[in-house]
Amino acid sequence: MLITISPEQIDRLRALVEPVNLAHFDDGCEPPGYSIEISFGGPYGNAAVARCGNHSVDLGEVAVLPAQDRWTATSEAGASADELFTLGARHDDPAAGDADPAQALRYYRLAAARGSAMAQFNLGVMVDEGRGVAQDATQAARWYYCAALQGNAAAQNNFGATVEHGEASDGHLARAAEWYRLAAEQGNAEAQCNLAAMYLHGRGVEQDHARALALYGASAQQGNVEAQRWLAAIADALPEN
Repeated sequence: MLITISPEQIDRLRALVEPVNLAHFDDGCEPPGYSIEISFGGPYGNAAVARCGNHSVDLGEVAVLPAQDRWTATSEAGASADELFTLGARHDDPAAGDADPAQALRYYRLAAARGSAMAQFNLGVMVDEGRGVAQDATQAARWYYCAALQGNAAAQNNFGATVEHGEASDGHLARAAEWYRLAAEQGNAEAQCNLAAMYLHGRGVEQDHARALALYGASAQQGNVEAQRWLAAIADALPEN
């Protein structure tokens, strides 16, 4: 069964789901997701109520679509997280010809609420850059964290950078290095470069020039320009034989 949801109803659903799911992520728990219950043929048509955990919100009247009209109007309620992410990515791609940051954000938010790590990461990037939404580093960090917990390497790197360059606290550099390590071990070139810098300068880890050189080399081989520059600078600083 597929239903159409208006932009206003989407906002109501998002206001219900996002705080609940983010609270679960902050507590280290699996997010509950959401469900939509429909009462057919009532005095005001097909009435829908969305539920998330112990919370609910009245969505009002919705229209039920036949399967062949899956993507007519707005049919997010019947879509999987992957389908919603794909729609968000399509609207987030200027080369696709129908780029629309507002639509990208809408689909990413729905996919993120259903647990899509890629949607959570992309949503973090859009909020971080202020693309289609007010720039908010704190909210961006929360989305990076959500995706990082699921093993998304790019999110682990970005969250590591947020921890490294954010408000200083006891052990924050060690925590940043650990997030970089998790991403670097998955082959993320930016994380390899960031972790190399930590080893080079002994920030959050014991200083280890050999380890730094190896990480810069691994990152440079993937085309990371900053790592290539550091390798060249290190080579120039070495004494000639």
